[in-house]
Amino acid sequence: KSGYRLGPGYMIFSLIGFMFLDYSKSVYRYIPYILTIFFIAWLYLLGNRGPTLSCIIFLFFIQLWPLISRNKVLFRSTYWSIVLSIVIFIIGYIYVILANPDLANTINSFGESITSRGIFSRFFVWGNVILYIIDYPVFGYGIDTSSSYFYPKGYNDSLLRDSISSHSLFLELLFRLGAVGFTLFLAIFYEIWKTFWIARHNRNIRIIGSYFLASLFFSSLGQFWLFTNNLQSAFAWALLGIGLGISYKTNRGYTY
Repeated sequence: KSGYRLGPGYMIFSLIGFMFLDYSKSVYRYIPYILTIFFIAWLYLLGNRGPTLSCIIFLFFIQLWPLISRNKVLFRSTYWSIVLSIVIFIIGYIYVILANPDLANTINSFGESITSRGIFSRFFVWGNVILYIIDYPVFGYGIDTSSSYFYPKGYNDSLLRDSISSHSLFLELLFRLGAVGFTLFLAIFYEIWKTFWIARHNRNIRIIGSYFLASLFFSSLGQFWLFTNNLQSAFAWALLGIGLGISYKTNRGYTY
């Protein structure tokens, strides 16, 4: 659990969706679940908290899919509900530390007892990133300007390195592209999500859609989908491509 071992977590989460594709209603359909539980346990032992939680959320959404896909309004609102919950989580995360340090220390100690690492270390990173975002909130610093190029501005502790890095796609988008780019990203992903409604009863869409939702949570804790290792993001984009292909092939004339 010592040090940073994010590589296995990113790679496993990038590939995990492929394990579930095209398994029929036979005894073999349980194999992906067994392997996923094994990977979750392994990632937990490595201290990969974000990937561990995201894999659990992925399994949760697979089971929740029949409810999510019951009607179009609920299906579409699920996406925005998750985005809103992530925004509230990030804001609440920082607010708890600033407003109630004693409560934050209690929660942090509880986190250390479970994972041997505190859960509020990202505050010092996110706090600095937000201070920079405030300076250029509309268009950001530019697509090629990473937050890792900048030094701590206001919040610092022994866990923070010489430079900051957002460790969150949501914050990195706001940093680089501002509110305009962040809104455009959410709109594009929403259009992708809407297409899954067309083939919502297809089992592979159930897997890919659940992975898509889980990836939103993962993106809030790391720079997933964009600004990360090209090979890792390529697998995820390929999975989305498969989902879009299935949706359009299901009914090419469907208006979503």
